Amino acid sequence: MANWYSADLHFGHHRIIDFCKRPFASTAEMNAALIANFQAFVAHDDDVWILGDFAFGRADDTAQFESWFHSLPGRKHLIIGDRCINRWDIGDTVTPS
Repeated sequence: MANWYSADLHFGHHRIIDFCKRPFASTAEMNAALIANFQAFVAHDDDVWILGDFAFGRADDTAQFESWFHSLPGRKHLIIGDRCINRWDIGDTVTPS
């Protein structure tokens, strides 16, 4: 068992590609690469600590956020970030379960 730490994944955030100069042509490509990287390195019995800013989008995107979250291997621990208070980094108020 290993411990993994990650932050500011920003699944679904199309502007983060430009803001942070991420090497992707689209959010779909970025999201797929994030998931593939997790699946290549994280075992199912590893602990994964996600330190805020997991996803970005609208309130009606919650099902997609949950799909991304559950597609990552390991025992996940989501720590709410400074931009995530009472929301999944979205414009409307949504509390993650």
